[in-house]
Amino acid sequence: MPTTSQWVQSYRPHHYAVAKRQDRPNLYKKQKRVKIEPPPLPDITEGIEVETSTFRSLASSIKPRIILFPGLLNEKTILPVPNHLRDHLENYYTQIATIPSDSVDSARQRCQKSISFILSRLRVNKLDLKFAKEAIFVGSVFDGTAVVSVTEADVLLPFDQGKCQCEFLETGYMCIIPPPRNKKNPKERDKWKWARGDHMYISPIKVAKGIHKLIENALKYPVEIPNICLLPFQWIPTSGVHIVLIVGKPGGKNNLKINIIPAVQEDHQPILVTRPYQYDDNPASSMLWRYCNKIKEEKIIKTVGLADRGYHHKAFLILKAFCTIEPTIEGLNSYMLKTILFHTLADELDLSPRWQRDNLEACFMLLLTNLSQSLRAKKIEDFFVSGHNLIANMDFHQLSKLISRIGYLATNESELVRLLKKRRISPT
Repeated sequence: MPTTSQWVQSYRPHHYAVAKRQDRPNLYKKQKRVKIEPPPLPDITEGIEVETSTFRSLASSIKPRIILFPGLLNEKTILPVPNHLRDHLENYYTQIATIPSDSVDSARQRCQKSISFILSRLRVNKLDLKFAKEAIFVGSVFDGTAVVSVTEADVLLPFDQGKCQCEFLETGYMCIIPPPRNKKNPKERDKWKWARGDHMYISPIKVAKGIHKLIENALKYPVEIPNICLLPFQWIPTSGVHIVLIVGKPGGKNNLKINIIPAVQEDHQPILVTRPYQYDDNPASSMLWRYCNKIKEEKIIKTVGLADRGYHHKAFLILKAFCTIEPTIEGLNSYMLKTILFHTLADELDLSPRWQRDNLEACFMLLLTNLSQSLRAKKIEDFFVSGHNLIANMDFHQLSKLISRIGYLATNESELVRLLKKRRISPT
């Protein structure tokens, strides 16, 4: 039996091997098992020209990524939070502003058929005017911005001005100068004698009156299109349209009003029309021709409809229908609202990098707010003609009424919702 000192010398606590049975101080104590160390793992950085310490420090600093969008884990689309105003705008757009596509297509076909027939009879005329092969169809019926109903369409009837020259006169207006008379041959026929005004310029009033006379003569013969009527020529500056065709039965509900507007177009120049602006500086002028930027308008509207899922275009249609129906909001035409839309888009493109993510109610309130601010500033500047104010000559009382009403709606959502619900069709 070894002594205590001998047993202590033979015992080594840093070893895990089982001691011999005769060397144990207590035979009833459980035996210790041998701990087997796993073999070392191979160095994965071997052969790579990177320091081992650097690689391991980078590996230890990487943390697992936490997904902040739980909807992605469940494969669900996270929809925007329901909004009270958005629901009313969607219902107003569906029930009030939207026009069935069949009605729009029918109006386009009737208009195109009527104008094509008239142009075919104007190829040879007493005024020796050379009209274009095709008319230019403008307005909300043809650019996709028609709302509420389709009862009116605008058509530009371009003709060749020959050797006449266009000259800038003032902001928003131009004049057309006819060629000088031949002094060597005074008996030579003056082609533009019928259209010369007081200042020897081509008068838009006389041009419209002359073309009205040509259309009237063309319709005296048997007409292939039934129920087509030309209204008498009246130069009313406030109306802006003086050649009007009515297609349909007298007093019928589905009659289509076609506004024919004589126009002149030069290469790389805007279209000049005889139609005065709604708030024109001098609507009865015998020398001022006005701008029409129809092609540029259509390009912008189509581009916007594709770029932002159509929300700005949809908000514009709701605002246009709203201003058309409500009796307390009068005096704003479609082109003014388009101008507000174009300026809004120009500002958003410059200031907001994520303007395409705006929802419907944000787009609508932005248009309404910008309209209110423009009215308060008493200025809606033409988007294509810098410096031309579209409401410069609006009546003071009418402008004050618009400022008050639009400003109130832009800051009072409950009143806006009330008007939106007022025109809704109750479910049956």
